Parts: sequence; structure tokens; C-alpha cells
Amino acid sequence: MNELILIRYGELALKSKKVRKRFEKRLQRNTQNALGSKAKVKLAYGRLFVENVNKSDVLKNVFGIVSFSHCVVTEANMKDVLKLGLSVAKKQIKKGNSFAVKTNRVGRHDFTSEEVNRELGALIVEKLGNGVNLSNPDKKISVDIRDSKAYVYTEVIKGPGGLPIGAEGKVAVLIENKDDLTLAYIALKRGCEIVPIFVGKKNIKWLKQLEKWSYGMVLNPETIKKKEYIEINKIIAKNSALGLFTGEDKINPSNFKNLKKYVSVPIYRPLLCLSRNKRL
Repeated sequence: MNELILIRYGELALKSKKVRKRFEKRLQRNTQNALGSKAKVKLAYGRLFVENVNKSDVLKNVFGIVSFSHCVVTEANMKDVLKLGLSVAKKQIKKGNSFAVKTNRVGRHDFTSEEVNRELGALIVEKLGNGVNLSNPDKKISVDIRDSKAYVYTEVIKGPGGLPIGAEGKVAVLIENKDDLTLAYIALKRGCEIVPIFVGKKNIKWLKQLEKWSYGMVLNPETIKKKEYIEINKIIAKNSALGLFTGEDKINPSNFKNLKKYVSVPIYRPLLCLSRNKRL
């Protein structure tokens, strides 16, 4: 019985076969970068599996990861699945807890997902005496059967979702205030590498936050003394950025017109469509 982390991704699976493969490889690389060289990150269809992990919280900041679970692994036959499922249930289900069993299955087997749910559920009731609640259980025993292996877990931890960094092109992000960190987050979540451009002074606290989101790339921040559009365009050209993310400017819309006049790439202002209570 082995222990590992099962990683799920979502949006990548909607791409064409060629694009999906490239995005999966990028996610694998970024995950490896986040976890360090000792971790073993393996790619399977629809999943990543990771061995030798000491701390997994960093996965909450790897874009492209929808969720992940700590799981134990056994052979994909009914006998071993029931044995492992009961073992996990004994550790996780307390007296008085209701429970449910949920199985996902990929591949060819001589049993169905519903049969696993039914037989494992009945075994837990028999051995532990806990009641079943399919709609709102206190504990859920999840079984993910993929070809020759079965993975059992009880917790699903959310990741940031989106696309892996590097899946799309590079963009510059103009950072003048804390709201502009949201700009960087949006760009990174859409798979872009970013070039942060700090206006006035490089904020070390904000830079450290950007670094926590940037697994899979090396940040090379730029700093300008004031918002000079020609200087911004020079930085964009130097870094071969394909676009510029900037905050809204409702007070003086002429600033945006001047920026558009001097900057040679498309300009994006996603904060215009984002309410303040949804910003970082």
C-alpha cells in the first residue's frame, strides 16, 4: 500500500489532443518546480500523481490544479479495494458519523462503480456500525479506480484552477497599488508569464506574494520612477511581452488614452469588470 497525492485538472481536458498534451506537460513541470527535486511527479490521463512529498500546501498556488487529495493506493480488484476502503474508514470515520462511498472508474474491470459503492458501504456498516447518508454525509470515502490501480481518499483540497503558467504568452503587468496584484493573479491564472512593472518603488511584500503564485517561471520585475508611457513600452519590447495589464483609471480617462497612444501591444483592464469585494 503506497501513499501519494492525486492531482486533478479541469480546463486542460477541453483542449485539442495536441494542445492538451503541451498544457499537461507544462502543469507537470510547474508542479515539479513547486514541490522540489525530491518529489516524483508522474502524468497519467486526466491526473497527475506525486510521490515523496513532505509539504503539499504549495499546490494551492499552482495554477492549472483544480484540486488534489492525499490518497492510498492498491490494486484495482474488488478484494483489495474493499480491504483498503475499510482500513481508511476505520481511521477517518468516528463514532456517530454518517458516511457515503463515491467511486469513479476509468478502464475495464469485472465490477462497476455502483458495485464498489454498495459493497464497501455495506462492509463499513457491518464492521463499524455507522449510518449511510448519501446527500450530506459527515465523511466521504472516495475511490478513484484507474486501470490497474485504485486510489482511496477522504479529502479534496481546492487548487486555484485556470491554466498552467507558460501555457500562454508573456504579458507585462503595471503595478501601482495593491489592487494591481489582482491584475497579476488574473494574468497568471490564464496561463501567462508576467513581467511586473512597479511604478515608483519596488514593493518587496507584493513581490513576495507574486513569487508565491509564480511556480513554473522566474520573475524578473522592472521598476520605473513614474508612469512614463515610453518607458513602459521599452520594457514591454525588451521582454517581448504580448500585452499589458493595467488597472482602471476612471478619475482621469485621458491617462488611458495616452497609454494606448504610446504602448505598442494590446492593453487589458480586467478590473473594470471586477467588483472590489472580489479583489485580493
